[in-house]
Amino acid sequence: DKAEAQRAMRRLERAARALQAQLDDRDSAAQRAADDAARAADKTSRLKQQLDAVEEAERAARVARKRAERECDEARDRVSRLEKDNEKLRARLDAQRTTPVF
Repeated sequence: DKAEAQRAMRRLERAARALQAQLDDRDSAAQRAADDAARAADKTSRLKQQLDAVEEAERAARVARKRAERECDEARDRVSRLEKDNEKLRARLDAQRTTPVF
């Protein structure tokens, strides 16, 4: 009877160790999952910051492009005005050359 009780005790101890090992495995898996979640959150945060920076750079580039386009349009208008003024001056000069001097 005593031997049977000792065998039963050993079986219970083995079962307890097996259950403890399962609990330890679950705890380890939970910790790995928590670590993975923290890394994913950090990566998400970094990617969001990068996205924000890219969007800001894109906005700045759009503003710069519009300013450059406006300056280009203004320069074209100035060139057009100067070409017209030049044509008027040439016409006056040609008119003076062809007018006889008395």
